[in-house]
Amino acid sequence: MHERDLGIKVSERTVRDYLQAYGIYQY
Repeated sequence: MHERDLGIKVSERTVRDYLQAYGIYQY
């Protein structure tokens, strides 16, 4: 696994969890 890919996945997950916490994530 590449560190770049892992960083992207972690970043996306963090953003997703953050938005879901406020009920903004609509996907």
